[in-house]
Amino acid sequence: MTASDFLNVWEEGLDRLPYERALAILESACPELSREQVRELSIGQRDGLLLALQASTFGPELTALSTCPRCRTAVEVAVEVAQLKQAATLSSLSGTESTAIIVRDGREFQVRRPNSSDLAAADGMEPEQAASKILARCVTSEGVRVDATKLSAETVEQLTEKMAALDPQAECVLEVACAACESSWLERLDIVAFLWSELDAWAKRTLREVHALASAYGWTETEVLSLSASRRQVYLAMVNT
Repeated sequence: MTASDFLNVWEEGLDRLPYERALAILESACPELSREQVRELSIGQRDGLLLALQASTFGPELTALSTCPRCRTAVEVAVEVAQLKQAATLSSLSGTESTAIIVRDGREFQVRRPNSSDLAAADGMEPEQAASKILARCVTSEGVRVDATKLSAETVEQLTEKMAALDPQAECVLEVACAACESSWLERLDIVAFLWSELDAWAKRTLREVHALASAYGWTETEVLSLSASRRQVYLAMVNT
């Protein structure tokens, strides 16, 4: 993706929901996939590709902030993106198991991995309702979608666990430790939100650079963005001297 591509995706995503931002980013980053194919990627496949994009664009190390649940100290977490990726290339997406059969309470259930279309269908619902909606969309019995409210709690738990097992990249967890009180805990990484925050900061910084160079030299946005980042910084340094 070029600088212009990133700015276009950023502008498009400003008033979008998180899952829509993820789709917009991948539609631009993966032109070999149609919009429908992007929507049909499982959440784990989607997040694996976003992790790969995070590494290639902003560097191989990811740095995030957390708060110690015990002493409320701010803790910085640094981790190599490669340690978090399980499915980061398009060639790996078709070879993973996408469905499973579970027999429970005398019934056979077919389970598949949730995708962005499932998230869209549950948009705006309360967490419990959303979970039931996604389960109903991803689980069938005798070719018919199940009604999660009519299943036992044990069956719902087993089906949910199977969906998670089919798509491990969908749950990205970091191990965090607090140096102040020596507590440790697990923190879930939302790569969609994290990548968007990185993109948002980059876009605003880049537009400030465009403004400075356009004001100084009369260049257009396209001309400024065509410069390499290194050359752009040299010109900015001269402008600010």
